Amino acid sequence: MIDQNKIRRIIPLLVAMVIFMEFLDISIINTAVPTIAKEFMISPILLKFSVASYFLSLAIFIPISGWCTDKFGTKIVFLSSVFLFTISSILCALSHNVIQLTFFRFLQGVGGAFMNPVSRIIVLRIFPPKELVKAQGMIFTPAMLGYVLGPFLGGIITEYLSWQWIFLINVPVGILALYVGNKYIEQIKLVAKSFDLIGFIIVASSLVLISFFVEMLNHYELVSKSLVFLSGVVGVILATVLILYCIIHPNSIFDLSIFKIKSFNIGFKINMSLFAITASVSFLLPLMFQEDFHYSASQSGFLILPIAIAQLIFRGLAPTFINKFGFRKMLVTALSLFTLCVFLMGSFVNNSSLIYIVVIELIFGGAMILCGSSTGALNYVDTPKDKFSVATSLDMTFRQFSASIGIGITSFCLTSFASILQLNLFSVDGTRVFHYTFYVMGVLGLIALINAFQLDNKSKLISN
Repeated sequence: MIDQNKIRRIIPLLVAMVIFMEFLDISIINTAVPTIAKEFMISPILLKFSVASYFLSLAIFIPISGWCTDKFGTKIVFLSSVFLFTISSILCALSHNVIQLTFFRFLQGVGGAFMNPVSRIIVLRIFPPKELVKAQGMIFTPAMLGYVLGPFLGGIITEYLSWQWIFLINVPVGILALYVGNKYIEQIKLVAKSFDLIGFIIVASSLVLISFFVEMLNHYELVSKSLVFLSGVVGVILATVLILYCIIHPNSIFDLSIFKIKSFNIGFKINMSLFAITASVSFLLPLMFQEDFHYSASQSGFLILPIAIAQLIFRGLAPTFINKFGFRKMLVTALSLFTLCVFLMGSFVNNSSLIYIVVIELIFGGAMILCGSSTGALNYVDTPKDKFSVATSLDMTFRQFSASIGIGITSFCLTSFASILQLNLFSVDGTRVFHYTFYVMGVLGLIALINAFQLDNKSKLISN
């Protein structure tokens, strides 16, 4: 039998490695988009399908990850998800067109949708409550590096190796995770509650159809306009059916009664805007820097690095700020700075001072992590502990869906403004199109800010 102390030393490192890999893949593709588009001989805008499909896959499959872990066991689900993630990474690297890349990115997202939650469950089951804070710190500090350093690493890898390596770097990590996981993870199965298959089908169908509608707007050369709008109508109808179904069905896939908790309700809505904007900016900046400002992939990656640096700095400071100033003051201040920076990104031009760009990005990155940390705590501060899993499932699902929709809104704005203004998107004049798109995303930030003002002015924050 394996020594439990050894397991408690190795498992956090394994989980950190796996979540680092997943978080890295969320953002690493963005700086490679122009290069991939040139190889596929398509407009970079069409790569939005490959970017958004990953988020959509996460949104669809995260809600059933907990049930699958209970039903089939931690070890089997963990190893299966890492294997799928690794194989789909190889297939992404072997893709020859946007259809293949989009499909394999979706598969990669399926692996990620199970990999992250089951990793968290494994940690929760092997550590006593008093050791969880330390264990979580060991896990999520390095894992966070994957997300924030993704665009920078993507630029370096794309320029000095090839874009395929942004996926192939997952292979050795995946193989190591499979070996260590097979050796040290215990197979623990619990009695799973009945699976809400009907609810899952409705959720998946509505998310896919709504996402398809948003992503295909202005791409009627690919799919007929009538089919695009029909998908949107059916998607909205299914979303309405889902709400009614969850209200009537006692053990449905989502427990919507949690929205009666004001703090969760507000935090959830802020997160919807926050993740849509963050995904949009992550897509827009590398595209503008490379296609309009003519920076190389590595230069673009370096220029986005200040956002990552600020995130790392303020992640550790966020709990102190939240406890000192309260949720309302913290969110109002952070969202104001966050939104202002999005609007100011709409002033970047190819001869803008690098100092100006860096300062805006530093403030943006810091404000973003303060917003995310605040809503992360806000969603649980008044939520009963027996509702934590419900809150987590809803929040994680719609964070990813919002990111997918944010990419769709961004591309719709880019193509619409380019058409209305009769400008070539990828030219000096086309920079105006990017500016107007930033302004639209800034309006989403204002909506989040309005929600923040509805919070009670509490001084005590993380109370449970």
